[in-house]
Amino acid sequence: MPNPMVSIVMATYNGEKFLREQIESILSQSYYPFEFIVFDDCSTDGTPGILEVYQNQGKLRFFRNESNIGYVRNFEKAIYAAQGDLIALADQDDVWIPSKLDRLTRQIGQHLLIHSDARLIDENGVKLDCSLEESARKMTIPQNMTEAILNGFVTGCTCLFKRQLLDLALPFPDKLYIHDKWLGVLAFSKGGLTYLKEPLTDYRQHVQNNIGAGKPTVSLFKKIGKLLPWKQVTYQFEAFRAFLEKEKKFTELVQERLKIESKEVSRLIVFFDQVLSGKSLSRVIFFYLRNIGAFEKRKSISQKVYFFYLIILSFFYSRKLLKLKTTIASHQ
Repeated sequence: MPNPMVSIVMATYNGEKFLREQIESILSQSYYPFEFIVFDDCSTDGTPGILEVYQNQGKLRFFRNESNIGYVRNFEKAIYAAQGDLIALADQDDVWIPSKLDRLTRQIGQHLLIHSDARLIDENGVKLDCSLEESARKMTIPQNMTEAILNGFVTGCTCLFKRQLLDLALPFPDKLYIHDKWLGVLAFSKGGLTYLKEPLTDYRQHVQNNIGAGKPTVSLFKKIGKLLPWKQVTYQFEAFRAFLEKEKKFTELVQERLKIESKEVSRLIVFFDQVLSGKSLSRVIFFYLRNIGAFEKRKSISQKVYFFYLIILSFFYSRKLLKLKTTIASHQ
């Protein structure tokens, strides 16, 4: 049987610095056949010129947007243009190893989407110590929808997916803020996700990364604690509040697209509401304990239990302080 056609879709914006190296790594793939489609989002540097040269050589198809629409919508346009049975997403600043497509197409099997590990490199292409999975503490195969939604487990530049997934994933919802997580969650919801623990991409880390592979420095639950009412007297974490609001909206979009009344997804939406309102701390803690793996990945049971007791003690201590402040204020 002939190999299925793979569509490689790339979204570019002001990427001239690393673009040639990435294009050459894609053109050097051992797998065949593939088509190479690039949508540029109104770059102001030399990116369009580089793409025109390769297009004139017949090595890719290049399209330029009339206005800047952002990387999520740009990827959506590129995906719509794809003709292949399989689709691979490409960033403008990475480097693919020659066997990437061959390995992914051989391993996808009956699944809708496969993703892999990646090597981390710096701006100069020097390999860093950790892989993407190790550095970002990636949850590569979630156990349930809660874990899937709370964790960005699919990195777009490492994945390959079947055209059938597009029947569910497209069009992207209006307020979707991240496309690869969307594809991953929908594939997982249909039991169609798998992972290849091989680094098939050199994932470049530099100051212009949209997301990157930075280590999580503060646990999600510790951040949640800073949003509770007695903490807000002295601390505001507005960036994290905005993140939680986006995650709540993402969860609502998943529920709407799947057209199912999932108790698990509904509980997650209620959880976001409780955190954002600063109410029902006991329910927030219960949800945390019930889904501890989604919040505190790769921590031992003893660390998790210790952390939980600290939260409980902090809660009662903070309530006493709040009550004391209220009493003092009422007598002034």
